[in-house]
Amino acid sequence: LPYLTRHLLEPSLIFVRAAAMASPGAPASSGTAASEIASALEQRGSEQEAEYGRSSPSRCPEETKDSRSSPSRSPEDSRTGRARSTTAAPERVTVLPPHCRVLTVGDGDFVFSEALADARCPMNKGMLVATNLDTEDEEVAKYAAAQGRLARIRAAHGEVICGVDATRLGDSPLAGQAAFDRVVFNFPLLPVGRILSNGARGSEVHLENRALLVKFLESAPSVLADDGLVVVASKDCFPYSWWRIEAMPEWSGGKLALAAVLPWQNTEYPTLYDGPCNVNRDAAVKPTDAVIFVFCRAEDRDRHCFPISLWCRGFAGCHPMAPSPGPHFCPICKPGGLGLLSAKELAAHKAGKIHKKRAGLEQQWLARGGAGNGASMSGGDSDAARCNGQDVGDDVGVARVPPDVDSPRPEKMKK
Repeated sequence: LPYLTRHLLEPSLIFVRAAAMASPGAPASSGTAASEIASALEQRGSEQEAEYGRSSPSRCPEETKDSRSSPSRSPEDSRTGRARSTTAAPERVTVLPPHCRVLTVGDGDFVFSEALADARCPMNKGMLVATNLDTEDEEVAKYAAAQGRLARIRAAHGEVICGVDATRLGDSPLAGQAAFDRVVFNFPLLPVGRILSNGARGSEVHLENRALLVKFLESAPSVLADDGLVVVASKDCFPYSWWRIEAMPEWSGGKLALAAVLPWQNTEYPTLYDGPCNVNRDAAVKPTDAVIFVFCRAEDRDRHCFPISLWCRGFAGCHPMAPSPGPHFCPICKPGGLGLLSAKELAAHKAGKIHKKRAGLEQQWLARGGAGNGASMSGGDSDAARCNGQDVGDDVGVARVPPDVDSPRPEKMKK
């Protein structure tokens, strides 16, 4: 726009001025009109100069870089030069403060544990324990960078324990360890080999991953400090959102409660971990569309629940202070319930293809005893488990193995 102002607007201004001066016999109204146009053009040019910081018409846009730091103007984007919004930045939340003793589980190639150890360096011994399901020999054989990464974690006074099952933390090699202030499971995902060995296909893959997390949340309290928190980073998009992580405390025995669902970018995660996280030798999960689920002990929810202003908007309905979705709502298609205006709208929603697929998934979950007393299907959606009389079968989610893999693993593997 500064370029266009100089080459299009300013010549027009000169032309109008010349026309006004070259017509001495013209009616006064014509001269007045010309003057008004000239004034308008001058005002517009001044506005554009103020907006883009041009101190002189002869300067090119490339020459205005130094003026972008001027305190008298609105802040600008360093890439586009356009004025940025002056609204306050969202409040940052530190999920893993330096004084907390942290346990990472299922860390794949240990890239997150290494980043955390590096950020905390120097670190007291025992403040970080990094674990994975594979043995150390399997880890080194699977990931080319694993040997050096494990060595760096240990050199930073972190402890590495391989062969830890995240669903059986109480009777794992962690037995006898001091309790942890944070238990962290980033982008949980069953390896493809495990899914295939379990014979899971189609919608069963969603249920296998859901069951993994439910068992993890059942197990986590056995190693969690009294005031500790369980942190799960996952993605808010299909198929991960169909696991319904926010509803898992009621399926995992009720020992934990949801304390927050935080936007990824509002925590320290982006400074630690930019992914992808390797979960198998040919599979990775990118932290795009990511959110951070935080769980606390159920009896301490009033004390540990984060303010609703910090929660992801899409999950605010799960906050204990959130308003009710109303009498006509679907409890499975939106965290906290999808409120609708009337019974007619609710019936139309239930007749939709996506709802039928999601209701079919919940029906299968209930059939395998995953939801215990079926609380997830309560709240006015009693026929959701029957899928409105439709048999959706294995078409739920139209998922096929491997449905949860975002991209090939980027780093070169050892042969």
